[in-house]
Amino acid sequence: MNEESKGNSQSPIRIVEFEEEYAGSLADMWNESKEEWGGQDGNKTATQIKTGIRNEGNIKDFVALEGTTVVGYCSFTEYEDDEGASYIPLLNVRPSYHGKKIGKKLLLKALEVAVEQQWPRMDLYTWSSNVKAVPLYKKCGFFWEKDNPYIHLMNFMPTVLNTEAIKPYFQELDWYDDVARELLVEPDGRVEKGFHFYEYLWKNEQETLKVEFCRRGRGLRLIDSRDYKVVCYTDQNEFAFGKSYPVYYQIINKTDQPLTIQLKGRDDKNIRFSFAETVLVEKEEIIEASFYVDGIEELVHHDLTHPAITTEIGINGKKAEFRLGIVPKFPLDLNFKIPHKESFVGKREKGFIDVENGFDEAVTVNFRLQDSSQLQWEEKGILGEADPKIAIRKMSASDLAKSRKELFRRRRGMQAPWLAEFCEQTGMQAFLNATQNYP
Repeated sequence: MNEESKGNSQSPIRIVEFEEEYAGSLADMWNESKEEWGGQDGNKTATQIKTGIRNEGNIKDFVALEGTTVVGYCSFTEYEDDEGASYIPLLNVRPSYHGKKIGKKLLLKALEVAVEQQWPRMDLYTWSSNVKAVPLYKKCGFFWEKDNPYIHLMNFMPTVLNTEAIKPYFQELDWYDDVARELLVEPDGRVEKGFHFYEYLWKNEQETLKVEFCRRGRGLRLIDSRDYKVVCYTDQNEFAFGKSYPVYYQIINKTDQPLTIQLKGRDDKNIRFSFAETVLVEKEEIIEASFYVDGIEELVHHDLTHPAITTEIGINGKKAEFRLGIVPKFPLDLNFKIPHKESFVGKREKGFIDVENGFDEAVTVNFRLQDSSQLQWEEKGILGEADPKIAIRKMSASDLAKSRKELFRRRRGMQAPWLAEFCEQTGMQAFLNATQNYP
């Protein structure tokens, strides 16, 4: 992205949708701008511009016009690298028009379309040499994502402006002019219990409004107005699947009239959340609910939308949706280690199996070690008890037999499944060792 951040336009600028009659002037603009885009080879032509825009298939292509001269361009489409987002692939202003707020006009036009089309958010990327534009982006509602190798910005204003419970406050507030957040040239967000939260803040003489978005859930988690405060939170952000966990809602009524709150949970990805409650809040209430984390096949990449504790909230009849994104993880993390880099055929070796417990309490672990044509385990089944962060080490045959006997004594239900597994593995090994199976 290439953008300006200061100055005033002296001529009327119109933002319109691209028509092919503007292709020649748009080509001239790109040719004037090529040094700022890495010195691209050759000059663009009107024909190339027409073909390129047809092939890109964007939802919208906007141009900024001064008379019939194209002085800026902005494309708007769906973001393909994540779910539920629109995207600005290109934003450029003719170099001789930098400082005239043309980029702002184009950004606000794209945002207007995102709101009209009910997109939850709008994303864009820029590069490190263009950080001078970051304050403008942030003023328009973007947050700079931390821990991303690129400068990735996310704008949740479409959700803000389409949330029924929030809309009335913008009768007194101007969402652009009354922004009170700091517009620093650095990544955004604060960290709390492993969560990353982005905060919008608006203030004027009549009104103050704060809302927070969860980075991983890509959704609201707090509304704090002159009338009430509603916030969703948990005690942790990582959850091993296969178990239920608590989630909490703090509701503070700042008025002298009762506040009616309706809460309804909704499933999202591997989160099971069937919860419904209505409360009348006089002063303050904390509501506890329970959600279940179902299984996953792989971990969610940190740059993508995560499973979210999703709640439909009614605040005196006006709706909002909260999405608190969590990090689901596997109940166990198993790693096999051997002390030497090389092992030799026919020689007995020791190995170590590290078991990391993903739960907060002690669990019983039962897993199986498979033989192969070149590797045989002295004991096919492993039974162990794992406390959090405790590693299980392979024992000698005599010590393992003693430990197994003691474990069967304490947990009588485990002997039958262990014996079934032992018989299955012994039979399989006899089959693999039979010479008639290798003609």
